[in-house]
Amino acid sequence: MSSPSTSSKEVKTEENNVSYEHDLEERTVEAQEENILQKAWNKKLIWTAYVIVIATAFIEAFANDSTSSLDSYATSSFNAHSLIATVAVVYKITAICSYPILAKIADLLGRGEGFTIAVILYTLAYVLYASCTNVETYVAGEIFFSIGKTGYRIFQQIFIADTTSLINRGLLSQLPNAIGAIPSLYAGTYVMDSFLEHSTWRWGYGCFAIVLGLVP
Repeated sequence: MSSPSTSSKEVKTEENNVSYEHDLEERTVEAQEENILQKAWNKKLIWTAYVIVIATAFIEAFANDSTSSLDSYATSSFNAHSLIATVAVVYKITAICSYPILAKIADLLGRGEGFTIAVILYTLAYVLYASCTNVETYVAGEIFFSIGKTGYRIFQQIFIADTTSLINRGLLSQLPNAIGAIPSLYAGTYVMDSFLEHSTWRWGYGCFAIVLGLVP
């Protein structure tokens, strides 16, 4: 007769084999779905989609760079400049917590639906920034901004992963943000200064609430 320790080892080995086979089946199904999606897109559609992805990535980066320092003016207008650090903490905590939720939304609702939700929240954040009458509303806008920005980046990368091969994925996953990063960084500072000089910080946010709501 086999000892109890030997039997327990055999049971664990069987469980590990079953778990491995289950993981292998899931990966096979995911790979098949990816191949089906890639075949469903012809080259013309893929090129068009990537032009749109690059354009929206530039607009998103341009909006961020053009409003990156407006939080100082917004909080100061409510005599709450010291809350800038608090706003930054709220942004980071919300971003971390939103990752698994947004990933689940992508699985349950779909990529397109998740991207739409992210853009709506992104736009709503800029609307709250531009129209806030107190610092509490501004912080609420920061929460929507964090979720929207995180969701936009996640669904962008999911789309790229679904439509590229493993060989090109590393390059193409960084290409949209890399193309728009340098021009938006320099142009964004001039746009922000122009808003502050010729208008108000509210229109700095309000302008991009309109742009983000229409372009994506």
